[in-house]
Amino acid sequence: MVKSPQLTTRGFQMRPRGLADIQVWGKDETKIDLSVRPEFQRAYVVEGHPEREVRDLFTDTVFTFFENVRDLTIEVRPGVLIVYRHNALVSVRHLDEFIEMGTLALKA
Repeated sequence: MVKSPQLTTRGFQMRPRGLADIQVWGKDETKIDLSVRPEFQRAYVVEGHPEREVRDLFTDTVFTFFENVRDLTIEVRPGVLIVYRHNALVSVRHLDEFIEMGTLALKA
């Protein structure tokens, strides 16, 4: 978890896309359309409000970062960024690397 006054958005969640995100008919159901980057859209689902504000956060730098770092879940609330991998614990010897990755995500 990273706390920063730079995080002024009302909040959003980004998570890896899974089977639950595909409707019975086989069509992807995405909360926020980020199809300008198809590789990102295939890998992640982004949910949040207001949609335009959340969409504007996704710059080329942010897209590139998350296209190269897979399987992360990001939750943002005003002043707080939480980065984690679902059902995964970070070992003590990798903790510094994981914190650095969260910091890079904040800077992206």
